[in-house]
Amino acid sequence: MPTVLDSSPITVIGMLERAPPDTPLLVLPHETLTYGEVCARSARLAAALAAKGIGRGDRVAVLLPNTAAWFLVAAACARLGVALVSLNVRLGAREIGDFVARARCSAIFYDSIARAGEIARALATVPMEKLSSVKLQVCCAAASTAPENLASLLATKDSLAGEGAADDPFYIAPTSGTTSTPKLVVHTQRRVVHHAYDVARAFSMRSGGKVLLALPLCGAYGFTTAMVCVAAGLPLVLHEMFEAGVVAEAIERHGITHLFGTNDMLAALLATNGRTPAFPKLEIYGNANFTPGLPDLPRLAESRGVPITGMYGMTETMAFLAAQPNNIPVERRAGGGGYLICPTAQFRIRDPQSGELAKPGAEGELEVLTPDVTVGYFEDTERTAAAFTTDGYLRTGDIARANTDGTFDFIARAGDVLRVGGYLVSPAEIEDVIMAAAPLAACQVVEVSHENRARPVAFVVPKSGEAVSEAVIAEVCGRDLAVYKRPIRIFVVETLPMVAGPNGAKVQKHVLREQAATLLAREDAAPSS
Repeated sequence: MPTVLDSSPITVIGMLERAPPDTPLLVLPHETLTYGEVCARSARLAAALAAKGIGRGDRVAVLLPNTAAWFLVAAACARLGVALVSLNVRLGAREIGDFVARARCSAIFYDSIARAGEIARALATVPMEKLSSVKLQVCCAAASTAPENLASLLATKDSLAGEGAADDPFYIAPTSGTTSTPKLVVHTQRRVVHHAYDVARAFSMRSGGKVLLALPLCGAYGFTTAMVCVAAGLPLVLHEMFEAGVVAEAIERHGITHLFGTNDMLAALLATNGRTPAFPKLEIYGNANFTPGLPDLPRLAESRGVPITGMYGMTETMAFLAAQPNNIPVERRAGGGGYLICPTAQFRIRDPQSGELAKPGAEGELEVLTPDVTVGYFEDTERTAAAFTTDGYLRTGDIARANTDGTFDFIARAGDVLRVGGYLVSPAEIEDVIMAAAPLAACQVVEVSHENRARPVAFVVPKSGEAVSEAVIAEVCGRDLAVYKRPIRIFVVETLPMVAGPNGAKVQKHVLREQAATLLAREDAAPSS
């Protein structure tokens, strides 16, 4: 009897409808929805949205945590040929307004209760001119009495059974580069589905397996995990946020076989029990090294019977571009990189200085050629063209090393991009907000490991004769930036460490990182008053 993975559909709804309708899809704390129920409810929601004037070519902003509503909205968008603009639920009003305006979203789906009401409060303070394209704001909170709410839309008796088209834009995700303006990465239904099947086959996801997701659906890592689960026709145990004890209990209770997350999540999970194996049914922990300061974790995981596999990806390629093979030492196996999961994909390493292709063993910029890559940045032809070589390879901007066995090892992100809260963050985004908040001559934001987490720290230089308040700057950051982008400390200094370079003086960011670590350690060691 053929399995779900024998052949691939080319639309998201086609992928959803491949699974037996009575198979559980979403396993939530208080309800379970089958594949058939998600298909039926999304068809009703699609009909209701069509009646409101939402249709092919539109874009819908989604400000939802990991809930059934997120899935239903995504599936309804897929049916209509509408693109999902996936926004982080921790964004501030300024960021929400910017993304909604740039994407010219026709609708916004939000939750008024989640995160203690933070999402709704942020949305309520977005300037009206930023929402000029929005026809519809739908509250997805349970028992919502908002004029437009998900329950009322789902109550329609009409049903729209369409499935969209393969080349409809489906997933649009903001990503940060080294400039202050984040890009909007566009993926079509065809590429999302093709990639999901590639990953499901590569990880031997089969009947009887179960996937747990505690990563946010709004990010590429969580989104890709969910799509892979659907491609395999497996149940997805969905958690709104990561709480180590709760997730560890769910892993055991549901017999989770596939779990994808970050290294700090794995460290927290291992600390919940002292058994070996820690989680007997777990077949793979797909690992992303987002947090520095955990060098002993790979050996610890191996000694506790957790099969750890390092992953590599980026929003432009989806989150599972590559995975490490199982027959290499665990320290390397836990790191980013490996073999390309798509069978037809290729990679190469280019020397960033000479521009020549590097030989195996040499480090350089990673370039990849894959059918699962983004179709480009939304309405940004200049940056789309710059992202690709003339022969179609994506310039990842990441430093990697090619191995003689056909794999590669990720070394570091090129440039100054920070990795905080599990997301890539441009320091320029944070610096722009800080510079507008006070009379400053200069500002630099660096990443530092604090309490086993990567966090941003800001150094500011006041203008001559001006007084600067850390509290005032922090207040503005709290209003205009997502939680994970807010600096944990703002240090006021007289000058920044500089070094002369061929193109002028440059800030020595490594010196600032060392200073930040020293100052934070000193504060932590100081007795509380």
